[in-house]
Amino acid sequence: MYCQECCRTTHQQLIYHRLQKWTGRFFQDAGLWEVGVRLCVGHMGGDCPSQGELLRACQAYEANKDREDDLETEANFVRAPQPSEPQCPPDANPPDSDSINVDDDPDDPEWQDIPVFQNEPVPLMTLTPTVDALDNRHILVVDASGLISLPAIWCACAEQAGEPDEHLLDLQMLAASYDKIKTVFTFHCLDDYRLSNLECKTSAYQYY
Repeated sequence: MYCQECCRTTHQQLIYHRLQKWTGRFFQDAGLWEVGVRLCVGHMGGDCPSQGELLRACQAYEANKDREDDLETEANFVRAPQPSEPQCPPDANPPDSDSINVDDDPDDPEWQDIPVFQNEPVPLMTLTPTVDALDNRHILVVDASGLISLPAIWCACAEQAGEPDEHLLDLQMLAASYDKIKTVFTFHCLDDYRLSNLECKTSAYQYY
């Protein structure tokens, strides 16, 4: 468990960090976009004054989502569901655990049976959308640590000179295109690939 607001504040300037969330059965890889982190392009990563209305809408949306998540978590703790057990006559032998649980491993003393009702498949990670709830389009950040998808809020100041790709350079990112930017490469990734290519003759395909 973690505070989503604190997580957003902490990771706003640490967009290359990785998160994991507990699904009830295992820790699932999660993206920073799931807790409301957005990439602000322009003003060296700071909030754009001309996008104040959009930024306030994002904060209100995330605060409302946090409240809904807290209520859902509390409800899950309150209504602890119990698995339905077959009713047997008093003089009948009770069913063994294998009849209501998935197969266990008798050779493993640490094994614990998983009830059948908890055996639904859980994806290893949440699918990344192309836009967020406020129609901010995601861009793919290619870093040496992996691929990171974040919704981008672009600077809209008339006095802020420069094109979007130049604002990305201020963030140490190189855009893969100049029109409808969807993918960027970090300087760290480019430096790491260049070193790998010089030392090991690694191709771009192998590096990816």
